[in-house]
Amino acid sequence: MEVVLNRILSPSFPDTVDEVVYQRNPLQFSPSALIPTTTPTEEQYRAVETALAAAEPITDADVVYFSTSAQNGRVYATIGAHVFCRE
Repeated sequence: MEVVLNRILSPSFPDTVDEVVYQRNPLQFSPSALIPTTTPTEEQYRAVETALAAAEPITDADVVYFSTSAQNGRVYATIGAHVFCRE
């Protein structure tokens, strides 16, 4: 969720959640084609609520890419199979 929020704040990406999630580009991180057929879990709702309510962000503001592989040479962190990259 923080990656989405960071993208909204970045001039390089759209400025709404809907536009960020459905944006088509080579670095899209969400499988937006699956959204209409997928029901969010309680854990996912809690993750969104936590990200929106956080007084202190978990990631730096320029962390805008999330994937299972590095999208560029600017890796911020790797957590399990998730790679977070700076803009």
